Amino acid sequence: MAAPGLEHVKERPRGLPAVYWALWVGTVANRLGTVVQPFLAIYLVQQSGLDVAKAGRVLGLVGLGALAAGPIGGALGDRLGRATALGITTTLAALAMVALGLSRGSLAVSASAFAVGLFGAMYGPVCGAIIADVVPREDRPRAYALRYWGANIGFAVAPALAGLLATESYSTLFFVDAGTTLILGAAVIPFLQKGRPVASDGKARSLRALASPYRHGAFLTFSLISALVMLVNRQVFTTLPLDIRAHSIGPRELGLLLGLNGAAIALLQPLVSRLTHRSRRVVLLSLGALLTGVGFGLPGFVAPSVASYAASIVLWTLGEMMMAGATPSLVADFASHDLQGSYQGAFQLGSGMAGFAAPVVGAFVMAHFGAAALWRACLVAGLVAAAGFLLRVREPADAR
Repeated sequence: MAAPGLEHVKERPRGLPAVYWALWVGTVANRLGTVVQPFLAIYLVQQSGLDVAKAGRVLGLVGLGALAAGPIGGALGDRLGRATALGITTTLAALAMVALGLSRGSLAVSASAFAVGLFGAMYGPVCGAIIADVVPREDRPRAYALRYWGANIGFAVAPALAGLLATESYSTLFFVDAGTTLILGAAVIPFLQKGRPVASDGKARSLRALASPYRHGAFLTFSLISALVMLVNRQVFTTLPLDIRAHSIGPRELGLLLGLNGAAIALLQPLVSRLTHRSRRVVLLSLGALLTGVGFGLPGFVAPSVASYAASIVLWTLGEMMMAGATPSLVADFASHDLQGSYQGAFQLGSGMAGFAAPVVGAFVMAHFGAAALWRACLVAGLVAAAGFLLRVREPADAR
């Protein structure tokens, strides 16, 4: 059943509603414009005059702001309606990005960085809720997987575009990033503007209702197991590059290795989605967790080389693709139609906390026990998560 206020969306080109394809195009444009992230640390040191330690703290504020974004953005989507919430959050995200580019002085830069993290991640659960609203339940895994594919295509091109823009002016990066965020809202809102707020019946307006995800035992179990997989997967941003470089693999090879992830997703995600669209989601989640654990665990058992790291990356990337559509569609099934945003936001909070903790936990294990121990621990975590999905997670349809 579509959420109130979205009944007017009837068209289904290529099997999915027109509003979905507007969101897909907006997502690709938004990710294509993610040009600040690759150069933010350099900008903070070279242009804002911060030392490396202060720049690191500013980057931490971006992550800290993002932690609060999911619950707030999801609640706004449920209380105000998707169109209003998307308009507010994308506008605030764009303004925060421009403010960061114009800020001078440590305090102003820090405040703007926190705002970028907060508002920049706030529209994520709103977009997730829109898909749940307009796409039939049986099509959601494919819809979420295709959006994930489009986002990765855009994000894969963004660093190259960022490099070209940065040679002209660092300030341009912030305006381009802000502009593509506005494009996301502008692409989708016209399809939603006729709809009244999703919470028009008042059920999603109380704080108790909005807190439902945090009292939902089955959903919390699912989120906790998913966070364990995320804790492993996020090692790609910290400990994995450090381990690769520690084995005398040069920057060029490192870049090619890390680029395998995006290349594999761009090439294989539609095929993986087609092959797995009839599979039970808990099975896909379990297989994805297993491949993630085996992939990250491989360097703990084989001699380090470009080939072994490449095999490792391909394995955990396949796991990532297995879970790409199953995870958010299952989140959507746990929620009632008037609380889709709140559930998407609560899940984003859990994954954000795992991502925030991943570099701390990974670096601690690597520093005190060695890289091999870290990768073997990742294997154990993947195996535990795979078993957890099979034994502890029931799809809401099963429970009914």
